[in-house]
Amino acid sequence: MTLKRERSHWNTGAVAGLLVLVWCGACSPPSACPSAKRTVEVIVNPGLGPAINPGLERFAQDLCADGYEVTETRRSFASPVELREHLRARRSALGSRLDGVILVGEAPRAYQSVTAESANPDFPSFSEEVISYQFYADLDGSFTASPGYHSPKGRTYSYDQHGGNVDWEIWVGVLPIYQGSVSDTEAALVRYFDKNHAYRVGADPLPRAFIEVSEHFTATTSAEHESILDGMRSGTYSWQPFSLEDSARIFFDSPPGGLSVDQGYAALRDGAADFFVGDSHGWTGAHGKLTINWVESNPVQTVFFWSNGCAVGNLDSRANFLSSVLYSPTSRVLVAKGTTNNSGGMGNNQEGFFGYNVATALSQGDSLGAAIRHHVNVPLIYPWNESREFHTATSVVLGDPTLKLRR
Repeated sequence: MTLKRERSHWNTGAVAGLLVLVWCGACSPPSACPSAKRTVEVIVNPGLGPAINPGLERFAQDLCADGYEVTETRRSFASPVELREHLRARRSALGSRLDGVILVGEAPRAYQSVTAESANPDFPSFSEEVISYQFYADLDGSFTASPGYHSPKGRTYSYDQHGGNVDWEIWVGVLPIYQGSVSDTEAALVRYFDKNHAYRVGADPLPRAFIEVSEHFTATTSAEHESILDGMRSGTYSWQPFSLEDSARIFFDSPPGGLSVDQGYAALRDGAADFFVGDSHGWTGAHGKLTINWVESNPVQTVFFWSNGCAVGNLDSRANFLSSVLYSPTSRVLVAKGTTNNSGGMGNNQEGFFGYNVATALSQGDSLGAAIRHHVNVPLIYPWNESREFHTATSVVLGDPTLKLRR
């Protein structure tokens, strides 16, 4: 498949400089993807040079082989609102065939002011302004600023109200700028597309297995050990069916059980599983014990990396943990989930815990993007429904959300 590129004037403003890359049958021979039933749009910052083009070409071919229409279009957008309007127009033309969008390089950012409501007086409710990729995922809802609302940091595109039909029509993936450097990003993207292709063709596969490492639990007795282990395997907040598989490996600090968090991170380093879930406190520079320096100097040998730590995906920071997880030369990660600020997970909906819902969908053959979108579109139950925007607006997925588990 040969990609047709159409460039437009590059506006060097802070939010205007975007190149849009859309792959679909409109710019390719009709027979290029004869079985395609879905479309992915890829939006690329035109400040990225031609070094990434061969990888993008092969990525397009791989997506086509996976049943996605692929076409490339390039033009700039002046704001996140204009980019969202473009996606709305594409959705209007394609309907449910438009599955998702991947943003490559710097892209306009919208923000939401969200509130985490708490019924516990020891943990008061709080509000925060977060980068919102939900702004692009929900194409028929409304994002507005209430009278008197002002962005705490003076941002133009910041909203404190999200209404109407709040379901997500598409998923959003981000291949961000790496540590503030265009040249480092280009080199990282070349590596990224190489390892993405290798995964798709089955080269040097990691074991089809699940690892969960929790820094939140410590067992001091054998009874505590068994209780924590049972909860992580089959409790309300377990990642079933992954956590019940014979190959599943679960780690927390438990001297009586001979388990430790460090053992779990060693298993991640040694490539023991293709799906990793980490439960810890976090910030822009680290997920618990795992720091940016750690992932830049140790093998990160998994394909799906899910962090429940706060702010690990804060892309307003030049150096952020989740981008290093995706791009480090030591990493085999192809898709990484985190949040752009404080994290409370994605909540429990009418089908259950978000981890259970995502693991179930992936086990049934869905992509990660489709699995997350499905969870979001099933109504949350109490008390999570009291803070819906806190559980949805903060989410960010780095990498390729079309990826599925290898069979």
